[in-house]
Amino acid sequence: MYFDAERYQDAIQWYEAAFKLNPNDVNVSTDLGVCFYYTNQADRAVRQMEESLRIEPRHLKTLLNLGIVKAFGKQDLAGAAAAWKRSSRSRPPARKGRLHSARWRTSRPRTPADRRYRRRHAGGDPDPKPGGPAR
Repeated sequence: MYFDAERYQDAIQWYEAAFKLNPNDVNVSTDLGVCFYYTNQADRAVRQMEESLRIEPRHLKTLLNLGIVKAFGKQDLAGAAAAWKRSSRSRPPARKGRLHSARWRTSRPRTPADRRYRRRHAGGDPDPKPGGPAR
């Protein structure tokens, strides 16, 4: 609540309490690091995010935020680049077209232009109008 309201100083005490209750919660740890960054405590932010990476070394949100803190809070562009490069290796490889094709099959065409595009590229309208002929 405090985090979303951008009351980061107030959020810090609650995140610290939550992190003491569950020291293996990487999301709480990372959000705590972000709060440190927004309250001009870049060194603490880096330490907290490194703690997050000890919990889960491939946590994408932490790696991306660590890059931001290093680039803008510490002016460490090499460190930021290293964190971002590491984040790009942390994602599982995507198979080309997999997400697109899954959305294609499950989404309904919203406009006539969508229907025309699907007819041209898929060989037919996957969602014909009820009662009308299938194209």
